Amino acid sequence: MIFEKRKFVRGESIPVKVCLENLCSKAILLDELSPLASSLYFRILGKKGFKGSFSLLSWLDREGIILHPPEEKTFTLPPNGKRVLDLDLLKIFGELSEDLYKIRATYTSHGILFIESDIVQIKIEPSNPIYISSTRDYLRCTYDPTYSAWVNRKGGEHVLYFMVNSPNFPQNIWQNRLITRLEKPCEAHVAIPENYDQARNCIVWSENSRLYTCVVGDEGFSLKSFELPFKIEQILKPPYFSEEQRLTMLAYTSRGGSPAIYLVKVTEEGRVLVETLETLESFLEEYSLVFEEEAHAHLVYTSNRGFECNHVELSGVNFEDRVKRRLLKGVRCFGLELSNNCLDERGESFLALHYLTLEDGRFNAHIMDVMKKAEIVNFFIPFEKELELKCIDVILDENCLPHHLFQDRNGILWYQPSEGGMIKASEEGEYCPRNIQFPKLILSSELSRHHGIFVRYVKDKKYFVYRKLEDL
Repeated sequence: MIFEKRKFVRGESIPVKVCLENLCSKAILLDELSPLASSLYFRILGKKGFKGSFSLLSWLDREGIILHPPEEKTFTLPPNGKRVLDLDLLKIFGELSEDLYKIRATYTSHGILFIESDIVQIKIEPSNPIYISSTRDYLRCTYDPTYSAWVNRKGGEHVLYFMVNSPNFPQNIWQNRLITRLEKPCEAHVAIPENYDQARNCIVWSENSRLYTCVVGDEGFSLKSFELPFKIEQILKPPYFSEEQRLTMLAYTSRGGSPAIYLVKVTEEGRVLVETLETLESFLEEYSLVFEEEAHAHLVYTSNRGFECNHVELSGVNFEDRVKRRLLKGVRCFGLELSNNCLDERGESFLALHYLTLEDGRFNAHIMDVMKKAEIVNFFIPFEKELELKCIDVILDENCLPHHLFQDRNGILWYQPSEGGMIKASEEGEYCPRNIQFPKLILSSELSRHHGIFVRYVKDKKYFVYRKLEDL
């Protein structure tokens, strides 16, 4: 086993190369060594007592995916030949807590050959997440993982990580790679990739009028920066990154004139296009943005202290075709959430908008067909006024039913399912933002045995917590 380093923060990817070498003078027929082979397994022993044995298929067991027994395949390893397998032990073991671990790999073939590696010791150090942003893509959430950018603080240093979580079981981390060191903390966002299996994705962040892009691939990353003609106050997430490495994103500023939303495109050649999309009469309050494809997006936003809600449909290579609709006026709405993955009673897709209003001391949840400006359903969410609840996240399931996450005046989290009463979403002694931060709802795939609603947050500024709130 070959490790590039031996120290990792909690939850970080643990890349390793497993090398099988034939030192004989004759070729050898061996059982296949591949990412889904059963011929390789790892044993791990922690100083604090944790121990286990894991195969290359252990992560599938945690996700509840049962595979048929793999077809027995063989390969011939010539004299002095090598077979090298690149693996991530984070995906195989799952997240390891802080400790010293001893790891040994064992390869078996034909039930008679057993080859063991040397024992290697690694150290898992505490993490200190101070920021995380995750991309939500309703259109492909059944198959696509959750992409996140997060910042870890260690001493006076800030490090940017790129994390990919399973769509089937969110606490299964498929990769969590150290990307680059930062001069200062930033609010970074991961783009929606055009295709899940494309070779590269993009992380974006900004500082004043400078836009930073970090294209991430298996071979490493490429960091660039661009000077824009305005100071970026907020990047509207999610950005979009095409197979051909074109970045499309929206950005907002209220500095230096009227508040405005801009289109920013970075071509595969590195050219930057900036264009004003929308000039606002007052400051941007809330927004929700979804992409159908690179050249088609929908933006809903509120301004004027939430008393006006508008929809802008954007289409064309540079979003040159824009259709604006006023959805609501004179009604204070909040908790905006667009979904382009809803079906009506006839099985036809429609663009759905969720929003909340406050009426007679109760929250009223609304679902609107945006293109028809027609309300589909609304229902009241009763709560005790003394709690002083505020909505901090909303997610729509595949049936277009809303699920809400609230925070009360004491920092306790409450989950409101689409049916039934409100339940507590945080554990005893957990308060946001005192000792839990960045709570977010995650919908697992409807094809998964773990299908349901999860909450994820940072606990004690040390690690990520994933908790299932509801089975669907």
